[in-house]
Amino acid sequence: MLNAPSISEDRVTTSHRAKLAYIYVRQSTAGQVRQHQESTELQYRLVDRAILFGWPKERVEVIDDDLGKSAASSDDRYGFQRLIAEIGLGKAGLVLSLDASRLARNNRDWHQLLELCSLFGVLIADGERLYDPCAYHDRLLLGLSGIMSEAELHQIGRCGTMTHDYKRHGTTTPFAAIDVLEGKIIGRCMQRHRHQEFIRFLNAIEAEVPVGKIVHVILDNYATHKHPKVRAWLQRHPRFVFHYTPTSASWLNAVEGFFAKLTKRRLKRGVFRSIVDLQAAINRFLDETNDNPRPFTWTADPDKIIAAVKRGHQVLDSIH
Repeated sequence: MLNAPSISEDRVTTSHRAKLAYIYVRQSTAGQVRQHQESTELQYRLVDRAILFGWPKERVEVIDDDLGKSAASSDDRYGFQRLIAEIGLGKAGLVLSLDASRLARNNRDWHQLLELCSLFGVLIADGERLYDPCAYHDRLLLGLSGIMSEAELHQIGRCGTMTHDYKRHGTTTPFAAIDVLEGKIIGRCMQRHRHQEFIRFLNAIEAEVPVGKIVHVILDNYATHKHPKVRAWLQRHPRFVFHYTPTSASWLNAVEGFFAKLTKRRLKRGVFRSIVDLQAAINRFLDETNDNPRPFTWTADPDKIIAAVKRGHQVLDSIH
């Protein structure tokens, strides 16, 4: 049975639809191909599901070279090898297979395929639902190993802790600048946060902002941002104007809201087996954010905020 896409359809972005959708059709033996014609037909009908997710029919490719071949090994399954290659080349935005969840639990090759999908931001779908291999609960549903304790802790409401096999693979330093009018993000991942990297990021902003516009940059008063070479860069680029937030008040910067979303929605409880894997996840989140940018809108009443601050001062004064 094929269910129509529900709210999970929101996970499909224009970045996914810019790539191809692949339907993987398989039956383990020639006897199954003859006896289970209804199952084979359902697999071919996944084309209609891809169309419901927003792919035009001409951008949906069916891979059925493995009909009648056992899933015990991928050595002679040329269809599966082709699917792996297309994902690795960055051509796939969606992979549909009627048995995706079952294969993920019972097939070693599918474990590797799903990890590759996680690295390249490829969605997985079967006849029931849509999966994002980057999300821990979807990886659990798809049967990936090594994260059961993480998911169980989340479900039963306990504080998350490191598992015995936790391994640190390295860190990266994300730089981000948000256009407060449009909500779009300019972002880069670098090894460190020194004045050298900061100047490289300023050059990236300079390249992306149209010529002739004054660029007002709100940033914290971190020493790196005031380095003599940064000041020299500013003198050579007079359209850039820096505004520093007060000490210990970097949270006033609107870009901090983006970092909070990045942490909560993509990085927290994520599984990243290399720095490249981590940076790829960050870059995908940047792309998805820019596909549907939403500028921050201030809705709080400033008079109420000021009144609350005054009440707080009154309470503190009464204590002392």
